[in-house]
Amino acid sequence: MLGKLDGITQLLPDIDFVLFMYIRKDAASSSQIEGTRATMIDAIEAESKTSEKLPDDVDDILHYIHALNYGFFSRLSGISISQGF
Repeated sequence: MLGKLDGITQLLPDIDFVLFMYIRKDAASSSQIEGTRATMIDAIEAESKTSEKLPDDVDDILHYIHALNYGFFSRLSGISISQGF
């Protein structure tokens, strides 16, 4: 299964964009489980500052995105999966 996943990722035109959007989708979905009404689109609009009429709880999603980015790009950089924490 890991080989299949690796093969599929080779077909993606821009893996960074896929990861960028996946983090936002995960943040929105996880926040909505907790009752947040804001959506992934609201979070993207808040980040790009293209809309002023956003739900108040869009900040929940933005904080979640920040935490995921911190975990992925700051805490895990240089750590091998086999090393653990």
